[in-house]
Amino acid sequence: MRGNLDKKTDISWQEQLLNEVVFLYGVFVTVVFPILFHDRYNDILHAKAAAFDYVSIGAILFCGIVIISYLFSIRKLQDKKLKDYLKDLSIIDKFIIVFMFATTISFLINPNKYNTFWGVDGRRIGYLALMICGVSYFLYSRYLKDIDLLMILTFLAAVFISLIAIANHLGFDPLDMFVTMPKESQLISTLGNRDCLAGYIILLWPVSMFYIFKSPKKLLRIISWIYLLISFAAVVAAMCDSAYIAIFIIALVSLCFVFDNYKSLIGYCYIFLSFFAVHIVMKYLRNVREEYAWKAEGITEFLINNVWILALATVFFLLMAVFFTIMKKKEIDIGKFKVLRIIVWIAAFISIAFLIGLMIYVSSKYESKAECKEVFGTLANYIYFDESFGSSRGRIWNIALKTFLAMPFINKIFGYGPAGFRYALVEFLEESVYTFKSGRLIDAHNEFLQYLVTLGIFGIISYFGIFISAIIRFAKNRKKDFLVAGALVTTAAFLSQGIINNTHIYIEPLLFLLLAIAEAKIREVK
Repeated sequence: MRGNLDKKTDISWQEQLLNEVVFLYGVFVTVVFPILFHDRYNDILHAKAAAFDYVSIGAILFCGIVIISYLFSIRKLQDKKLKDYLKDLSIIDKFIIVFMFATTISFLINPNKYNTFWGVDGRRIGYLALMICGVSYFLYSRYLKDIDLLMILTFLAAVFISLIAIANHLGFDPLDMFVTMPKESQLISTLGNRDCLAGYIILLWPVSMFYIFKSPKKLLRIISWIYLLISFAAVVAAMCDSAYIAIFIIALVSLCFVFDNYKSLIGYCYIFLSFFAVHIVMKYLRNVREEYAWKAEGITEFLINNVWILALATVFFLLMAVFFTIMKKKEIDIGKFKVLRIIVWIAAFISIAFLIGLMIYVSSKYESKAECKEVFGTLANYIYFDESFGSSRGRIWNIALKTFLAMPFINKIFGYGPAGFRYALVEFLEESVYTFKSGRLIDAHNEFLQYLVTLGIFGIISYFGIFISAIIRFAKNRKKDFLVAGALVTTAAFLSQGIINNTHIYIEPLLFLLLAIAEAKIREVK
């Protein structure tokens, strides 16, 4: 009997150690890693990636040793067999295992093992980083505790990063980052790349929203509000179109959850009121700093140059918030308003269909974008599809498809190696096809095409299988915890911004952490 008590004590000590180490690793990934930089922007990506790789390897190896002794103790105590552990795997777990297997095969058959292992020419999201994401998901989902504390620290770090981005946009350089780099270099805050900053912010939006909607803890709701307001301004600073695609999807998918009670519905209205109001504030801050503020681009430029659109949207959501507040006081059944959700979805689908139809029409009617601009003005940049579409993404996507079609059968199935996009171009296309005046082409600027070339059909099925299975599993278990619903919206937002954005070592680790938190919440209730 004493022996059994000793074993239980040992197991408790081991599990507690795992909880502490995994939490500290989560703090590194969500707080230290995004803020960390070395020698300003000169080697920001390599410095961050090196820190991420080595800290992750150390943490995973340490946890691995503890887990092995932990599982050995459990097996001796409970006579637990391998099949018992396999039964405990969720559908997300299984897709991540298959994805890691597919990535390993792709890595082994490609000829550029050193570069693809480290992701040298692929924004450092090579074989090692992808394996770390997969392994860390299992560590988080099984051993991460103190999730609320971790999210508080994550939001505070994101607030700091966002404030630096806003300052940079307005012509300030509080960290002296631009001493050796011109401000026209498209770099911003401590993440460097503007698209990465937008992607980082996008992943945290839905989680912070659901803390506002559902959390009983006032401190978390306040911190979430602070993060949202400042990050909205940071998106204006980043001027990244993918953020607007994501906020559209977040707005639509969130409607599935906000009609549960008036608190959530009114919070939803105030959040999107704030989104447009912050744009107005940023416009006037830009006017004050007109001589120093960065030149506006893309959708951001369109919105701040048409303040009436921002004002109408702000007033609309304000009126909706007031209306639902009155209905709450009158104790009107909220179920009567669920038809609004259907109306919004129908309007959104009609709008998307109209936009696609308009793109097809103008792209076939006009010979060039210049001719289209004579009729539609700056809107032509978004509705006329040619090789210059989306900052030359039209050409890049065409190149990616040509590369995949030129690859041998085995590479079509397993790809040309993680972070091997550039090597595939060099191997299978003429240099004149993929040469850009602005520099080397290293990725497809589209998640689907990127993984189609680098990991092949097997890899892309397993990769997107993770997110599709996550959406299904989170939808089924959304009532178990509000963070599960938040992770569902985050996953949808990530997939939407991936249409025009890159996979990156700044984004993927945070995404897998948020998936793991939702999985942990489901397991906790189970």
